[in-house]
Amino acid sequence: MIGKESGYGDTSAVCWAIGLDPVTLQPLRPRNWIHMAARTRSVSYRTKMPEEALVTIFASGELPSAFIAHVNHLLDEAPAQILVMAAEQAALQASRPMAAIWTNISNLAKATGSLRSGAWETPR
Repeated sequence: MIGKESGYGDTSAVCWAIGLDPVTLQPLRPRNWIHMAARTRSVSYRTKMPEEALVTIFASGELPSAFIAHVNHLLDEAPAQILVMAAEQAALQASRPMAAIWTNISNLAKATGSLRSGAWETPR
């Protein structure tokens, strides 16, 4: 699913999603993925979503009503690479297991009616 969602071929998409340059297979330079995710999804809204809010939302699975549209747009429109890397960064910042973050993202996708909710489902 990542390949279709990102617009890259499958091999490249997997590399991007796990933080590798698809040409050199070297780690991508460090980036603030949370910042990228929060900002790219806030441009259309009067209220900007702070980075800390996105970390809290991913870590807790609780979605304040002020950010429902932001999170829905993020889950529907953001490239998979940004969401995967932002989830990893959120897990590190919140000291939460990655599995818990993905479960929360999957639940958020269902709760917001994301058109790509199936892309964020976690294996059972």
